[in-house]
Amino acid sequence: MAYTCTTGWADLPFDVLDGVIARLPFPGDRARFAAVCRAWRSAARQLPSHLPWIVFPSGTFCTAAQGAACFSIPGLPEDATCLGAAHDSWLAIDCTDDVVRRTTNVDRWLCKDTGELLIYARRNVKHKHTYLLHNPFSSVTVPLPELDAVAGYMAETFDIRKMLMRSPAPDDFIAVTTNNCNYNIILCRREKGTCVLPYYRIIDVVFLRDTLYGITSGEELLAFHLGEDEDGRPNVTRIELVIKNPLSRYYYGEFPWSWPQDVVDTSDKEVGQDNHNNAGEEVSDSNEEDEDLGDDAEEPNQEENDNGADEGYQEEEEEDDDDELADQAFGGYL
Repeated sequence: MAYTCTTGWADLPFDVLDGVIARLPFPGDRARFAAVCRAWRSAARQLPSHLPWIVFPSGTFCTAAQGAACFSIPGLPEDATCLGAAHDSWLAIDCTDDVVRRTTNVDRWLCKDTGELLIYARRNVKHKHTYLLHNPFSSVTVPLPELDAVAGYMAETFDIRKMLMRSPAPDDFIAVTTNNCNYNIILCRREKGTCVLPYYRIIDVVFLRDTLYGITSGEELLAFHLGEDEDGRPNVTRIELVIKNPLSRYYYGEFPWSWPQDVVDTSDKEVGQDNHNNAGEEVSDSNEEDEDLGDDAEEPNQEENDNGADEGYQEEEEEDDDDELADQAFGGYL
């Protein structure tokens, strides 16, 4: 007797469907998944619409889900290196023939057989770089020639630490941080121009509306208030030292460091205002205490006066009694 399967695709358990949809990171594939049947559509609704991606410099990524797998990002050139996520759905791409940039750390530093150094960055060898913004969901690629003009021909030791967009619009402000002191922060705006900031020891940045916040290697926080000139070129209108670390010289090492004059130190204003308010409260409290002590001091004085009057009255009575006794004692002789 032949065995007949009574279950179909619609009867797959939820954990199996979860593993299937984890391998479908693109929205089009997920839409086809949900169109199979009602059970699959219900399973697709219970899962996040966009799972987070872990993107690698090689241009591959994996999804953070159960049964995740690695995929290649479609539409990237062969010489592309992914610098990271610039914003939601946007990836920062560097196209270069620099082998050091496109080699993983394991393959770059150690040989599997001898453990010796294979590839190392050279200061005297430069390579051409072309920077792009790529959206893998819409397959849109936006070139950044303004950034190419500043950092398009650099040594192998040059490295971009972070490229961050202020908004999803590719023509808005873009902040780029590097490991080069001459290009610590590069502000770029597509079709408008760039602005290279002086060396402030910035190691990481983040946008908050019209302000770019950067943390230094000494764990101090700077606020760069952004603006633009008449031609739309990005610039910085004001720089504030928001958080000051008293132990920053320990992190900066032996190199002497002092903030330039264009950096306004606002880290002590709020603290000073709070101290002033606290001092005012302490003065008012002390005045109230003095008044209370004054009231309390008057009461003992009044009691002392009353006690003194009673004692004087008793002394007068005692003196009168003594006079009467003296008259009685000497009355017979007078």
